[in-house]
Amino acid sequence: VICPQCSREKLVLHGTILSCLCGLNIDTQTDSISLESIGQSLKKLRSLHLLSGCQQPLRCLVLRQDTCALEQVPAVSDVVLLCLECDACSFLEIVV
Repeated sequence: VICPQCSREKLVLHGTILSCLCGLNIDTQTDSISLESIGQSLKKLRSLHLLSGCQQPLRCLVLRQDTCALEQVPAVSDVVLLCLECDACSFLEIVV
């Protein structure tokens, strides 16, 4: 599966960590995901975007979301999401 961030290197999945040589590094927080399912999700989302009629390229977006309302809790409660987005048509979908 080619990395959606750099479009050059291959994604690697070690346990729950999805990474690429370009610096992409996401803890999926689940061991039930596979590179095959990530590849299928990327393909499906690219197709959905094209079917919407937009011809602009999608870009990779890494979103970090704090899941704890308490400021005293360290950032270990953050959830990191790999998304695809399009600035032209406001397409935004979560890959993993």
